Amino acid sequence: MFDKPRSLFLSVSAIVTWKVCGPIDSICMWVLFPFVTKIATIARTVPRSNTIRRFIYIVYTIMTTAIAKDTDRKLWQSDHPLQSWEWGEVRKKVGILVIRFITIDKEKRRYFTVTIHSIGFGKTMAYLARSVWPSEAELNVIIPVLKTYNAIALKLEPDMYIEQSGEYHIPLLYRHWNNNGLEFVRSNASIFGKHTFLVDLTPSEEEILRRMKQKTRYNIRIAQKHDVVVKDLSSSKEGFDTFFSLYQDTQHRQKYLGHGKDYHRAVWDGMKEKYSKLFVAFYKGLPLAAYHIMYSDTRAFYVYGGTSSEQKQVMASNLLMWEVIRDAKKQGKRYFDMWGALSENYDPKDPWSGFHRFKEGYGGRHMTYMPTIDVVMDKLWYSLFSLAWPIRNKLLELKSILTTSHV
Repeated sequence: MFDKPRSLFLSVSAIVTWKVCGPIDSICMWVLFPFVTKIATIARTVPRSNTIRRFIYIVYTIMTTAIAKDTDRKLWQSDHPLQSWEWGEVRKKVGILVIRFITIDKEKRRYFTVTIHSIGFGKTMAYLARSVWPSEAELNVIIPVLKTYNAIALKLEPDMYIEQSGEYHIPLLYRHWNNNGLEFVRSNASIFGKHTFLVDLTPSEEEILRRMKQKTRYNIRIAQKHDVVVKDLSSSKEGFDTFFSLYQDTQHRQKYLGHGKDYHRAVWDGMKEKYSKLFVAFYKGLPLAAYHIMYSDTRAFYVYGGTSSEQKQVMASNLLMWEVIRDAKKQGKRYFDMWGALSENYDPKDPWSGFHRFKEGYGGRHMTYMPTIDVVMDKLWYSLFSLAWPIRNKLLELKSILTTSHV
């Protein structure tokens, strides 16, 4: 059944298990027998050339990946705010179930914040947003836990760009593939945008300005000539209300369905101490634009924003974006992420094309994220979900139009 290296390794494993479990044989074998059986199953799929090396890695990772406890908060680290411990607490506060996993080895730790979302009929969809790419061994721990919550799939939207797929041997040429019992599907049901602009903050301010579009630089100078003032209102009591008022004005004007005030309050309260700032641009004391910026160790993210329909000629939004970029650079961040963009060959008639051009003006590199990939656990319900997703999006668009048309 096994070749010689596999047989030798399993024999050694059996001897070690027997030696360790001798004094408490019945208890240890009851605990370890399912584990050893699982390892034997995995071993049959490992290539001969690197059997022992990969086998030891899988065993070790399975043994050190576990559901995180509250005491793990002190250890938690992430280079994306949506994988921070604080973001998990925000999601809990707005009624979303959160499960955290942690992998610990001698060299590094890896962290995963998974959210569980009801899709009706007692079924759920699990979501892993902007994390590192989970290994096969880590998924072999995570997936069984998610099945206990009736998850039909785990949706992966990693903090990775498409050119990084080769590092993890992700076969993006395929629509569907199976890897040692794990079924992967390139999904059409994406949560976040597929593209973004990434502004390099390592050059001087003069060089960052030089890389911008000429029109953007011109608009920044216009705002400065009109004495537009940008303020950091993160510590101000009225900062959040000013931001949300402008956010809501924009939502109604552009007819999209955004989150309500309670949600944004929960996000701000949960993230403001470490991961967020609020900036507002004023003209003659009138707030014209406001941005909610989030941060990681190396990046700043333009997550939420709102503008007024008044005094557009003073170009307050252009100066506000430049000032939050400058602030991120002063903090030592390496990149400013615009948090979404259209594709490079976008349709000029797309309703978001103007916003795309606004972001493009700041000279960032157009980046494409890894495609959304689902790890399927229930094929029947996943097929039904995939059919229902486009209908759900159309209904949300209709709801958005009907809601904003009555404001």
